[in-house]
Amino acid sequence: MESVPFNEYLKQLKTDTVYFVLGRILDTHEDYQYEKDYSKLIIERPQIFDDAIGYRVACKSIEQMISTNRRNATVRQAEGAYQALKIELEGLKVDGDVRSVGIKSDLRNAIRKAQKVIFPKRIIIDNAKIW
Repeated sequence: MESVPFNEYLKQLKTDTVYFVLGRILDTHEDYQYEKDYSKLIIERPQIFDDAIGYRVACKSIEQMISTNRRNATVRQAEGAYQALKIELEGLKVDGDVRSVGIKSDLRNAIRKAQKVIFPKRIIIDNAKIW
């Protein structure tokens, strides 16, 4: 693959990943307010997105290796490791016991971690009488 198209592919992967991660962090949280501008928080604390972005790129890369139609030595080697790649991506349960959590689980946890920073727990005051 030529370096220019490959660099364009990587740039597009990064852009798509950032949109995906921001969407998952913001749009899926119950406290997300569509009309609120989160730009300042995102710009001032970009590190809260690092793990989620990294795990998403890893997921997309493994999915690409699993589903590629290319036929070369690297792909043939990857075909031999298909099951290992799926376990790395999805994790592994044996008889209900988790043996490996997988990168997708790590991605979900990274998204939850970022959500806790952006949407800290609200203190709810309940006036109900306890006694």
